[in-house]
Amino acid sequence: DNTLNIHAVQLALSKVDGAVSFDQEGAQADQLSATLYEQPIILSARALGDGASELLFTGEFALNEYLQQQYSHFMPFLSGQTDIHGKLHLPSMFKKDNPEKIALNIHSSLKGVEFDLPYPLGKPSAAQLDAHLMFDQKQQVMRWQFADKAALLFAMSEQQPFNLNIIELGPPNKDIKTEHQGLL
Repeated sequence: DNTLNIHAVQLALSKVDGAVSFDQEGAQADQLSATLYEQPIILSARALGDGASELLFTGEFALNEYLQQQYSHFMPFLSGQTDIHGKLHLPSMFKKDNPEKIALNIHSSLKGVEFDLPYPLGKPSAAQLDAHLMFDQKQQVMRWQFADKAALLFAMSEQQPFNLNIIELGPPNKDIKTEHQGLL
């Protein structure tokens, strides 16, 4: 049972299966299979040069399993399973003190996920709501954008990873100035 732990975002892919090649340019794989919170996911990897790689993935995401393991206090309000696809940038491990860091982008329709929350954040499981998660380890931030309904901006620290800093309701506000301007 091969496992790929991505500690920066508190995720682990288990039952990773398939051929991966590594060289000074990075990792290369045409098709890998794995599970993420007991749901199947398909991955591919491409070398970006100088030891950096990009993982592309698509599959299902079991929100209940994720919440149970990571954020159980949200379980009464969020539930379901949905489609995901995205990419994970893995910087070179060959460079000492590499300024590049992990970056993760995930897209989902959130169809199959229910939000038992007040308006405008509530959503029945049958409804679709385009969502985009952006995680930038270099800037120490994570942002969830829910179409034009809302955005959540989390900051990271050693003491409390993913501390909610800003909640925006309505369309994204491009005029907000923060130290994490790159994700706004």
